[in-house]
Amino acid sequence: MTPATLVVLLMQFVIAQEGMRLNSYRDPVGLWTIGVGHTSNANKGHGLQVSPGMRITKEQCEEILKEDLAEALAEVDRLVKVPLTTGQRAALGDMVFNIGASKFAKSGLLRVLNQGNYVAAGKALLQWDKAGNPPEPMPGLTNRCGARKAFWDMKDGETP
Repeated sequence: MTPATLVVLLMQFVIAQEGMRLNSYRDPVGLWTIGVGHTSNANKGHGLQVSPGMRITKEQCEEILKEDLAEALAEVDRLVKVPLTTGQRAALGDMVFNIGASKFAKSGLLRVLNQGNYVAAGKALLQWDKAGNPPEPMPGLTNRCGARKAFWDMKDGETP
């Protein structure tokens, strides 16, 4: 699967998980968000600062998402020191998109993965279903983590 094809696959997956909202809104933890899960903390490259009352077009939304996912995959490539299947890279790309590269960089999942423990890393994907302060399990995140694990378990050449 080419990098561009992987981004398109992830775009479809993330849109199905997050939905697409063209007006700014507060996400479940209170961050101003727009499009498909884009916050001001995401993708510093294009510098879009999300604010109340903001509106974007569907085309802008798709371009922002494409950039955010490409950045997330680049962070996966930078931080992971062991070989990955396409499905594993997709799962981690979505995770970085969702939690941010700094949290991923400090995670036990990355630590065990870089030690070559793919089984433990796959199981650890299921633990990222909490948000808020204090962190509480969220059903949508629980479902998303299960979907990430399905990506993780795919053999190269399989499609989700």
